[in-house]
Amino acid sequence: MKSIDFRENSGSALVEKARNDGIDGRVEIPDVAFSHCLLQDKYLRDVTFKAGAIQHCRFEYVNLRYAVFDRVNLTGSWFVACNLEHARFENCVLWYVVFERCELNYESILRSIPPENNIRRRLLRVLRINAASMGEKEWADRILLLELQAEREHLRDAVRHASDY
Repeated sequence: MKSIDFRENSGSALVEKARNDGIDGRVEIPDVAFSHCLLQDKYLRDVTFKAGAIQHCRFEYVNLRYAVFDRVNLTGSWFVACNLEHARFENCVLWYVVFERCELNYESILRSIPPENNIRRRLLRVLRINAASMGEKEWADRILLLELQAEREHLRDAVRHASDY
């Protein structure tokens, strides 16, 4: 994995306001293109990632409060002990995304839930386990019901051969 250091001006989208192993202030990063990267102990509060892809990246101890992920493909990314408390996920691709010990805005994530039953079920399981590990029992219970519904739909489609996968 390539580690990203925001102190380096390594791309046109990151040239502005890069300081202190993070980004201070409101910054919009259009057409983000990160792949197989490690972002560790970064401060990315109020950052807007607009369009593009952050695929197969690992975020560890990253402050992403009030961050906005707008039409970002997050396929295969891992968020470990991140603060996504007020982060918004708008029309994102969340295939095989993992959240571990993260503070999350569950309502926002559920609006970007994948339509494919098997992938939706997997993401809901990850969200439920995260909610339980963070002591958010009410969210864990709500997500469990959604997970069970997705599993029923997946099994129904498997029996009927109703899906392409």
